[in-house]
Amino acid sequence: MKIKRISKKLNSSIKNAFFRENKTADVLVKIVCHELESWYLGSQQALGKAFGEKHAKKIRNKSQYRDPDSHPQPSADLERLIPQFQKVGGAREIALHLSEFSRENTSKSFQTFLGSMDCLLGKPKQIVSG
Repeated sequence: MKIKRISKKLNSSIKNAFFRENKTADVLVKIVCHELESWYLGSQQALGKAFGEKHAKKIRNKSQYRDPDSHPQPSADLERLIPQFQKVGGAREIALHLSEFSRENTSKSFQTFLGSMDCLLGKPKQIVSG
């Protein structure tokens, strides 16, 4: 996959540049290559709190949203399913609730990012169901 090759190359370049500057290789590089709206689709609970349970139900009841990272344009999905959703305003609204339901989020990329942040902060690894 082209994105994975680019991501690995960029990751390596960033680590090499950091190592030259700081003489250490203890670096964690995570590059988000997709729309963050995948993370929002992965948290139906946060969507329910932000925009009302009826909108979250639309997503929860459809099997196509069980893997939110697989959608090519999750922002378009959100705009279609939740008419009042707007990229900036919607992100702010969902962000108020995203951390509350972070461990239940079905987005694998969100869980990877969260696990990386936990590791960086020295938190013990938590088992994520799903």
